[in-house]
Formats: sequence, structure tokens, C-alpha cells
Amino acid sequence: MSYVPVGPKPKAFAMPVTFATDEGAIPITGTITGIPTVRMSPFPVAPVMTKYTPGTTAYVKVTPNANALAMYLRPVVTTEDLIVASLIVHKIADTTTIAATVPAVSEAESYALAIELKGDYNTHIASTVYHDTADAGECTLANATSEATLVALVNNLRTLFATHYAATGVHGGKADAVGIAAVAATTVATNAATAIVLENALAAAHAAHLAVTDLATYLTHSAATMPLAWPCLGALWCKTNVSGHSFVTEEFRSA
Repeated sequence: MSYVPVGPKPKAFAMPVTFATDEGAIPITGTITGIPTVRMSPFPVAPVMTKYTPGTTAYVKVTPNANALAMYLRPVVTTEDLIVASLIVHKIADTTTIAATVPAVSEAESYALAIELKGDYNTHIASTVYHDTADAGECTLANATSEATLVALVNNLRTLFATHYAATGVHGGKADAVGIAAVAATTVATNAATAIVLENALAAAHAAHLAVTDLATYLTHSAATMPLAWPCLGALWCKTNVSGHSFVTEEFRSA
């Protein structure tokens, strides 16, 4: 409800009221007197409704109107479920797998793995299939063809992985804390042997990151608990269990 000051200085009033108390108790009757300073402007008679029909089971971002004071969410068909999360990492898991040998052992394997990690990482961060927005932190170093280029590439990937995992802006408000810790536990490479150790650890960390979706699910609702009230403190994420199922939002706005 909003309160809007209007008109000239209001006159004093006296309003008889009856206060309801616990069941069975005697009501208290009296009169309120005073000078009102504002006029109350109620919610619209009907909420503003928006229907969403995702063509996927991935999370869809729902952003309340700037004037929304409260919002309700529910599936169009009450027997269908709606999954709601306040924070996510990926809209849907990235199912990309590493084709190179993991763990790498030989020189040739180490070059192939480093090159694939670079390519997979660049493809992953640029995709809005998984992210709220694309991440601009592309790896631009040369491919690994020697010990020096291998060391440079895997150390650069170590830095870029950590930065990407911590980027809440592209990850629906939630950093990948597990991925950040996994990268932090590694050691900077100084030669071919340590570069192989590092890239094998990075391969494992990145595979785990790709699979992360909702690290902080707000609530999963069934027909018995719908609709869900959302306090409009920011955007949220919703997804249906079946592609093509629909859900609606009902916003109560101040104007």
C-alpha cells in the first residue's frame, strides 16, 4: 500500500472503532481522534499478470516491475510444479565433456588438454544458454606447443577460471564457491611437470563447474503450496519440470 500526501491541511476527525480481541473476549469500543496527514492509496483492484511459457526446462529470469510491492507466482495448471530459486549459477548445466586424455601424462597429452580447456572455457563463458549474460574474460593466449607456452597457458587459465567462477553478475547472483576453492588449492606452474599437475586439476574443477545449476534453491512448490509470495527484493529464477508448461506472475504495484 502506498501513502500519498494530498490537498490542503486536513481537518480533525473523530472515528468510532471497535477493536477485535481474542475469541470469546469482550470487544473494546472507543473513538479515535486526530488530524490525518496523508491519504491512503490502495493497491489496484486487480494485479498485473504476466504469463511465461518457457520452451525449455532451464531457469527463466523474472524481474519484478520497479513499482511492484508484492508478487505471487503459480503454475497455470495447478497440478504442475514450479521450481523457484533466488540465486543460481547456471540456468541449466553445461554438458560439454573433455575429449582429450585426462589426466594428461605425456607431453603431447598435456598440449592437447591445455588447448581443449582453453576452447571449452571460451565457448562456455560466451554462452547465454547457461549464463545470465556472457562473460567477456576470454582466454587469448597462444595454444600450447612448447613447455613455455604450456606453462603460460595453464597459468592464465588458472586465473581466468577463478575470475569466472567468482563472477556473480553472469551467474544469476551466485558465485561458484566450490570451484573457487578448487582453483585456489592449485599451485602456479613453473615447468612442464607442474603445468601438467595444474591442468589436470583445472580440468576436474571446470568439469564440476559446468554441472552446477542452483546452489541456493529458494523453494520447490507443488500444487498444495501455491501460489508463492515473493517480496520483490530483486529478480528471481523460475523453471518448470516440463518444457512448454506455463506459469504466471501477479504483481501488486504502487502505481
